[in-house]
Amino acid sequence: MLRGGQGRVSAVPALFRATCGRTVSKQLFLHCSSEKTCRLATNWPRRRFFTGNFYRPKIQNTKDVAQGGGSLQALLKVQPWSPGAFALGVSTVFVGTAVQALLFHLGIELYFAAFLPAVFFAGLLAGVPAAVLVVAITVPLVWWAFIPPYFEFYPLIAADLDAITMFLLLSLLLIFLADACRAAIALLNAGTTSTER
Repeated sequence: MLRGGQGRVSAVPALFRATCGRTVSKQLFLHCSSEKTCRLATNWPRRRFFTGNFYRPKIQNTKDVAQGGGSLQALLKVQPWSPGAFALGVSTVFVGTAVQALLFHLGIELYFAAFLPAVFFAGLLAGVPAAVLVVAITVPLVWWAFIPPYFEFYPLIAADLDAITMFLLLSLLLIFLADACRAAIALLNAGTTSTER
């Protein structure tokens, strides 16, 4: 009869599934020490495990862990300073102009309401240069098309200058936020890539 050190030794049933996942088909003897740990006393190498913790969940496949990495990596396909990035910035200006025209038709006279999301998404999807391009196009566009008198560059009053200044400040904050989000996504992609390897 085998003993695993000092203390009381008790027999374990013939079939016992150990934490390593193997089925033991020989007599095992379980030794419990004062530290609430157990030792399997056989001719195999001894293993220690917590008392009662006879189940160990399987480790999830690294491919399953990194399954969402593809969707994150898709956000960074457009490189800053590329023609595609600037084309995406101009596209967001067109979308913002259409939404702003719809809001203006509904009687909502918020000059830059639809262009702030355009600045953020341009910065997130195409980088800082594309977002700056959106801001540079938006200011004269709103001045010409949405600030009365319409479709002409008339001298701005104080309220209009305040609206433009507020738009520039909010755009600056959104550009920094979008750039931080791109950096975070790049770090997540790097982490998932290292996990796959």
